[in-house]
Amino acid sequence: MVLDSQNSEPTITNMSAEIEQRAHEIIEELRADIDFELDDVIARIVRGLPEDYFKMLSRDDQLRQLKALLAMGVCNLSEEIMLRSDDGQQVAVVARKNHPGLLANLLRRIPAESELIGAKIFTSTDHDFIIDLFEFKPVGKSESIAPVDRVELESTIESVVAKVGLPIDQVRKFVSQYHPGNRILSSPSDVADQFLVCLDSQRTNKTAIRWVAVNESESSRVTVASSSRSAREVFRKTAEFLAMRAWDIDRAFLHDLPLQEDAHMAIASFLVTGPKMELKTTESKISTDVEQTHRGEELLNPIATELANFL
Repeated sequence: MVLDSQNSEPTITNMSAEIEQRAHEIIEELRADIDFELDDVIARIVRGLPEDYFKMLSRDDQLRQLKALLAMGVCNLSEEIMLRSDDGQQVAVVARKNHPGLLANLLRRIPAESELIGAKIFTSTDHDFIIDLFEFKPVGKSESIAPVDRVELESTIESVVAKVGLPIDQVRKFVSQYHPGNRILSSPSDVADQFLVCLDSQRTNKTAIRWVAVNESESSRVTVASSSRSAREVFRKTAEFLAMRAWDIDRAFLHDLPLQEDAHMAIASFLVTGPKMELKTTESKISTDVEQTHRGEELLNPIATELANFL
């Protein structure tokens, strides 16, 4: 038995060395393979991301999500990857696909027990992948307002005032209520639309909608505000409606503004691209002047009316 053991030991040692060598060779092959593809994959991902993505997310969040996209690209994965923050207050979904109805589907799958208070939806410029971020209300502690860049804030406020023609103090009060981390200060047009639908909803005590065509492109900005529905419901129902009409969501933001102690305003903004045939039949009824954002100007078109009825 000893002899057998002694005779077998060199065999085991040799096998270990052989496995170790083979593992080293595989590692080198993988490294060469990945290095060959890496530059192209990274360049494709970064070039495809909208500018807002880099403005609105922290560097750590960007790196974490881009690593997930990189792994999916190198391994040619089609499944979604869900990334949860350590405190459970944020969930990021990364997927190498985009189609009408994807957001509505994701909203049915994110944690239902948590109160959704914010979201940022980013689609690559070639519609090849998406990065969706969902933020939930902290449990057991009050929310604090994070400090913001005062110069950037005032610049946005002044731009919004120029678009809506209302007192600067009124606009400043509205902008200051945005939930930390969900500010859209880089887009005064979006802020102006949200401000106006918020006023309309407060005035009528109903859900308010603005549907504005973006210049001469095939895109439209859709903004919805409601004080009687939860942020999740407003976001989900609007996403479902857009999916039913085959409108692609290129970008979307969700905010739950605490207007008073026991009152809130759920506001959702979508940048969408619709079917060409539908755009041709409605283009005469949709305003193409993005600067016409004065209070009381409602874009009455069949699609917006149908969305209002759906909500």
